[in-house]
Amino acid sequence: MESVRGETEPTPATLSTPKRLEEAERLDRCGQWDQAIEAYDRVLVEARRDGDRWVEAHVLRRVGEIKRKRGDAVAALRMFRSSQNLFKALGDRKSLSYLYNNIGLVYFVRGKWKMVKRYFGRALRIARSEGEKKLEGQIFNNLGIMSQIQGQEEKAIKYFVKALPCYEASGFGKGIAQTHNNIGMCYRDRRMWEEAKRYYEMGYRKSCELDDLNLMGITSLNIAMVETHLNRLEIAWDFCEKAFGIFESLEDSLGIAESHICFGVIHRLRKEYQRSEREFRKSIDLNKKIDNQLGLAEAYRELALLYQDMGKSKRVLRYLGNSFSVFRELQATRYVDDIDEKIRDLEEIYFRITREMGEEVESKDTYTFGHCRRVAHYAAMLADEIGLSLTEKKAILIAAYLHDLGKVRIPPEILKKPKKLTPDEYLTIMKHPGWGVEMLESVEFPWDVKPLIMHHQERYDGKGYPDGLEGEEIPLCARIISIADFFDAMTTDRPYRKALDIDETLSVMRRETGKILDPDLFEVFEPMIRERFRGDDRGSGEFDLRELEEAPKEVGMGPPAADTDMKESGQGGEFAFL
Repeated sequence: MESVRGETEPTPATLSTPKRLEEAERLDRCGQWDQAIEAYDRVLVEARRDGDRWVEAHVLRRVGEIKRKRGDAVAALRMFRSSQNLFKALGDRKSLSYLYNNIGLVYFVRGKWKMVKRYFGRALRIARSEGEKKLEGQIFNNLGIMSQIQGQEEKAIKYFVKALPCYEASGFGKGIAQTHNNIGMCYRDRRMWEEAKRYYEMGYRKSCELDDLNLMGITSLNIAMVETHLNRLEIAWDFCEKAFGIFESLEDSLGIAESHICFGVIHRLRKEYQRSEREFRKSIDLNKKIDNQLGLAEAYRELALLYQDMGKSKRVLRYLGNSFSVFRELQATRYVDDIDEKIRDLEEIYFRITREMGEEVESKDTYTFGHCRRVAHYAAMLADEIGLSLTEKKAILIAAYLHDLGKVRIPPEILKKPKKLTPDEYLTIMKHPGWGVEMLESVEFPWDVKPLIMHHQERYDGKGYPDGLEGEEIPLCARIISIADFFDAMTTDRPYRKALDIDETLSVMRRETGKILDPDLFEVFEPMIRERFRGDDRGSGEFDLRELEEAPKEVGMGPPAADTDMKESGQGGEFAFL
């Protein structure tokens, strides 16, 4: 739940504010933006007719703020530029400082940090020279949020702490409450739950003093989210109910949708899976209705985590795919500036789930246990060696974990048969790539995975299956998986033979280049694998996502890396821009 707020300075006492302007501002504060814009337009016509340049500048800025809140950056900047020219001509530095803060926020949501710093810097210089403590605090608050989004938590906290005395000096209690909330979010992102809770509670107490229902709802929900991480579920439930009641009274659909997520997480942690599912689906439906894409992505992710707890792997992948698609759209628009981190979190869940699905297939056959992990590891090493993109390497890893998924439909007596297969039995084996893709039919992957699963048994000479593709007709990443699959099959025990050592395996593979295997890829694979292996140490290593992105060539052949912690629940909470 993310919102952007831009406070405007009080109207100068010397100004006789037109009644129409008062009505327009009332509609604006109530969030009735269409009606507010119509009212502002009528005021603008009157101001231009009467030559009242201050009112004209003020109205242009207020309309610009509405455009900014609605995500129309181009229109917002056009309004702000016109307002800026008028305020400069009038010599109204105080109004200019608030305007610069608003221009900075336009660039903020677009991730243009140099422009953000430029305009916040201008606003801060004027605010200090004019003694505008409230605005000074707002700018420090916004700089803190920028630092937090950029992953600079310590810097963010310093900015937020600087904002507090400014708000205290100006008597701006709402700013104090919001800043305590924002400091809490910094500690939440560092997983320092007790510190996060302490600051959320300070924000909550201040919002109660102010009788600010919106802030009471936000801080209550944030406390509830922290309490779920601390596994104090009764306390979490009480605060979530409090937040939900407030958001319902305010008819705040965004807050209601976020509350449903929190309720769902609590039910999930209590293993009340049906209730949890209902809450997440309520959040999904409401986020769709109000077109809140960020909330929708978070709700899809939480539903996927629920299905993971329930052991429904296909549903996990389906809803992860839905979440990933929405996050990718948000990434393209830069609507949310920490979206890359959210996507990385999702990718880690993808990799964990696909590993588990691969292991589930292998668990039925002691001879192949660990096969998918090793194939993924060897394939990722080869992909890295030939310089494939990170996107291609991720597709290879997922496909390698799932390449034998279709074998769950093959009778165990065929899979474990120690003798030569009959023609009919071999035909059954040949169906497993297609069966695997069929089982994943409802899953939309973020990477081009399904063709790699379908074609990992094709042969370079065109005599493979299922489609008899030849040479470079076979997807490159499928040819890489084929080499890794062949190598691991030869170096592990099977029902029909004992494992071969490295030299024997590579000798067999060399004879099969141009027939089964891509000869060019093998020329890279052989020296690489000899360098990685020592003696007959086959290892059982794997790439995890961070190793793949950061330093894949440093990964050895030791034991599997520990799984990366997943987030147990949605991001929750809200930063308050001022």
